[in-house]
Amino acid sequence: MNEIIRNMNRLREPFRSLALKLHSALKAAGLHLEPFETLRTMSRQEELVKKKVSRTLKSRHLVGQACDFVVYGKGGWSWGERDVDFDGQTEDEKAEYIKMGDIIAEKFPELEWGGSWKGSWDKAHVQLRAT
Repeated sequence: MNEIIRNMNRLREPFRSLALKLHSALKAAGLHLEPFETLRTMSRQEELVKKKVSRTLKSRHLVGQACDFVVYGKGGWSWGERDVDFDGQTEDEKAEYIKMGDIIAEKFPELEWGGSWKGSWDKAHVQLRAT
């Protein structure tokens, strides 16, 4: 079974500290983004490539340097394809991903947001910027 690992303590430094600070910044901004997946096994990555959910077998998730922050509301997890009810209010969750990208650009130069990649559809993905 290819279990989804959500534990941020499984991430590798310095990414773990940055991801925890980002999560705090997201909460402070009133966003509903939670860690959905952190570390991945190769079998899980192969499964995601086969399903065309991921495009690479060299994901930073494999080495604990990436995290997917996904909107979580009363309707459960959502990647931007629907509105989710947050505490009795319906908001456009796509705006949450855009705001996460803005926060990363403004406050976390060490991080790279998947939504900024040319042609990217991976707006939940955050990884340590290559040096």
